[in-house]
Amino acid sequence: MNMTARTLLYLPYVAVKISGLRKRVLNGEILKYIESLKETKNIAFYGKKKEMSTKLNALSCAVGFLVRVLLRSDNVCLYRSVILFETCVKKKISCGIFIGVDRDGPNLLGHSWVRTGDGCVIGEGKNFGRFIIVFKKEYVAEKICMERRVDQSEQQL
Repeated sequence: MNMTARTLLYLPYVAVKISGLRKRVLNGEILKYIESLKETKNIAFYGKKKEMSTKLNALSCAVGFLVRVLLRSDNVCLYRSVILFETCVKKKISCGIFIGVDRDGPNLLGHSWVRTGDGCVIGEGKNFGRFIIVFKKEYVAEKICMERRVDQSEQQL
């Protein structure tokens, strides 16, 4: 499935998410919402790194498109980051969400981005090093251990 088709598949899901997040942003409850995110009881997302990255990038494109169309705003980074972080947590993909600020002359700039466990940064290509991180939350997916547990009765033998 190509990137455009995959992005189109995410549009209904993203539209619902954006409307819910918009209320939280306007009410100042977005950080509480990020803190409250928990993984679901679904099985973890397993697949090739390239496949996972492609899906997350398609979701990112869908968010960018809908924020620009529905909210008529070019500031998509917060919506993109929250939706990507929530998706990663629910799919049990290790990640972190970062919100930072930077001074650009008399202006104060804000930006948010998501970094997956393998170091891939999802967000617009800005110089992330210049931002001072004011909020960070990381999620580390549980690793499924295939080791056989030894019973205490077996230990005594």
